[in-house]
Amino acid sequence: MLKRRREALAEVRDVVGRLMSGGLSHLGTDDAESLVALAGRVRVAGFDQVAPERVGNVRFDGLIRVGGGLVAGLAGRDDAVTESDLLDVLAEIWAMCEALERATDPVAAGTGAAGAGVGPVGETGPGKAGSGKDGKTGPGKDGKAGSGKDGKGKNADDEVDIARWVPLGARWWTSQSGSRGLAYLGWDAETEAGAHSVADAGQVRQVVTGRPSGTDPRFQRSWTSPLLWNRSLSTLCEGAFALTRVRTKPDGGLGAGGAPVLQRLEGDGFDLDELRVIAERTGAGVQPRDVVGFGRRPANVRMVLVRDVGEVGIDEVRQELTLSVITSEGDTRLLRLPVAGEQAVQTLLSVRSKLVAVTIERREERDEPVGLFVRDKKGAIRLVSPTITPAWSLETSYWDFWRRRLRKLKAQASAARSVRPASAPPAPVRRVTLLLGDVLLAAAATGRPALTTRQRSDVEQARLLARDLGLATLERTAQGLLAGDLTPPAVLHAAFVVGRARAVADVAG
Repeated sequence: MLKRRREALAEVRDVVGRLMSGGLSHLGTDDAESLVALAGRVRVAGFDQVAPERVGNVRFDGLIRVGGGLVAGLAGRDDAVTESDLLDVLAEIWAMCEALERATDPVAAGTGAAGAGVGPVGETGPGKAGSGKDGKTGPGKDGKAGSGKDGKGKNADDEVDIARWVPLGARWWTSQSGSRGLAYLGWDAETEAGAHSVADAGQVRQVVTGRPSGTDPRFQRSWTSPLLWNRSLSTLCEGAFALTRVRTKPDGGLGAGGAPVLQRLEGDGFDLDELRVIAERTGAGVQPRDVVGFGRRPANVRMVLVRDVGEVGIDEVRQELTLSVITSEGDTRLLRLPVAGEQAVQTLLSVRSKLVAVTIERREERDEPVGLFVRDKKGAIRLVSPTITPAWSLETSYWDFWRRRLRKLKAQASAARSVRPASAPPAPVRRVTLLLGDVLLAAAATGRPALTTRQRSDVEQARLLARDLGLATLERTAQGLLAGDLTPPAVLHAAFVVGRARAVADVAG
């Protein structure tokens, strides 16, 4: 088995290095197929129980399959897939090879050799950051990653049981091409391996489903029609329930296919104490090590408890309706919804005085509410989706006032030129990662083996700034790029370090 694992790691390095050397922009469907086939061979090598303390709960073969899917999307000119996404995944695959090699090779493990998979975190290293609390594909109830209820069957390894699922919200989306879909968010409250208290357990997971333009006319925005798992969103957002045999994806999200069994749990609506725990686990106090780890990360989702609701306003420049809320910590959050989504605006206005908590997703540089927890007339807490749930109740005169304002704003926008507000300059740490990230992305996309004059200047600028900030790991990474050729190992190692630094900086604010 040890020999098989070493051979598998060598093959992974060879395939990833070949993809990088040719340039990510030049990849084709055959490259995607090679990664999918490679994932199967890696799975047979049996890495599931190797170095869980270093790589967390994400499966090695699952991460490779994620890479294969991104290559297929890139080759198929999918607008949702970029070279940057693929570079992040390939860098993590490469770093996981380093971690697994040291875990399977006693000699290398005993030397303490520096590398992408060992050593302390510093400001960017993966060691402690890969703690398993990263929202990726995690263990099932039996503690085996991705195992089904009985461990048998064709799709058994892609199914899990979730003892307690708390819906957080849903968002309906449409694209310029006419395709439409649904993103459904929830809280997997099952205690993770190594969790020591209720506050340390749980993770946000997401289910995404959609249809291309002109297909499946039954799949339309509706609160009461079946859209996911043959159930309506009104049923899926009633309260906490248990999920049995729900499919999982390699990135840790839940699959929209299959027919999982849903069992409603006790209580009517939602429990405020449980919402408070979720707010603590997703709020500003989240530590970087809790969300920075191997595997793809979910959307930037936070829940906040609402203490008071402020004024409703209109941002005429950004074409958005704004609603300020005072959180239980006393902070002010400005919620934004595009005025083009008239139904979402109407729903938000209809329940704003009844808000108990809000699930916020950071999208396109705005805090957009995707789940509104409100009290009904009986005092129970209900979940409302702004983009899908019809307005509860709204005085005609009040809605007419806002509808006139929104229509006037749309008319002004159609007759005016678009003006983008000036964005705030990035923080110094973020600027370091941006400078290095742009250079690495250009090198990976083109396969160019050496820095251009402009790129060398950017890397040198990043190195000096990292030195001034005391970011020793980033400084060494920049120095390594200046000193050598842009070989695939050098680019992948640097991309992994920069990606970790960027994630930590984003979480730390």
